Amino acid sequence: MIEPRKPNAAFDFNAAAGGAFQTLGGKDFVMRLWFWMSAVLAVVFIVTVPVFIGGYGAVLEQSWLSNRALLSGNEPPDPEAMFSAFGKIIPGMLLFTLGMWVVVAAGETALYRRYFHNLEAPKQPLRFGRKEFRTMVCQLSVWLLVFLVYTLGIFSVAIVAGIFSAISPVLAGILVLIAVIALFAMFIFIPIRLAPAAALSMQRDKTHVLAAGKVTKHRFWNLFVAYLVTYVGGYIGYYIIYMISVGIATGDMGFLMAVSGLGEDNPRALFDAAAERMKGPIGMTLGILAMIVNAAALSAWVLLVAGVNCYAVRWWTEDNPVPSFD
Repeated sequence: MIEPRKPNAAFDFNAAAGGAFQTLGGKDFVMRLWFWMSAVLAVVFIVTVPVFIGGYGAVLEQSWLSNRALLSGNEPPDPEAMFSAFGKIIPGMLLFTLGMWVVVAAGETALYRRYFHNLEAPKQPLRFGRKEFRTMVCQLSVWLLVFLVYTLGIFSVAIVAGIFSAISPVLAGILVLIAVIALFAMFIFIPIRLAPAAALSMQRDKTHVLAAGKVTKHRFWNLFVAYLVTYVGGYIGYYIIYMISVGIATGDMGFLMAVSGLGEDNPRALFDAAAERMKGPIGMTLGILAMIVNAAALSAWVLLVAGVNCYAVRWWTEDNPVPSFD
């Protein structure tokens, strides 16, 4: 049975943050996995991004118009225009998201397979089958639970605010502030408590989601530090690489800021100009290189975070003097 227990072994930050390197394959394996994951993810980007990128300028324009209307207090533009623009890119965006998700699940599963069972697929480590699909199910379940808690929390806050506003607006404001802080805390607490779900499922060859919370119980704050460094630190590193690569590919280092929808100028003109430049051989080459670099950076970030998942499960398992399994 999976039961929570207080840790006896000391937390090892280096083993947690560097969990991806702790397989018997060591650095050679994780570098091989990183290479293949980056390569396949780059193919996904190169194939799917052109499917929706042509209509993305219209979405940016509608978002910019909505933001301008909101900030100026004017009537928002016709929502049908936004729905129409967004509807045109949905198929491509879904293809892009699904492809990326499949590669990420395959990469994580390959790491878990080597970490817990010292197994690796021949020729190249990425595969997609029952175990990879199970990893996707675990990932989806965790984030659906987070979304459910968030949604219920929002409804609860709205109800409480409505009730207490009739009694005391000041009290209602205080309660809403406390509730918002609590919701933010839950956004951190639940993902960390359930983060090792896919790793635990791989170790035991059985789907576990909520049981991951028993593995991380009494170990939250130590794991919080490891996830803070790998997830937040990794995201910052990835986003810096993303901004630089996109800036070089588009020929404008302020491109991302300009197309955020908060600038003074309509971002569609800038986006269309960048898209036109990338139709040429040099622009197209830079665009492909940017996608390859981003795929490599994203793969490294995913594997670092997955390494903490591995450590969390191993810490719980090996910390039991008499391990018991279902």
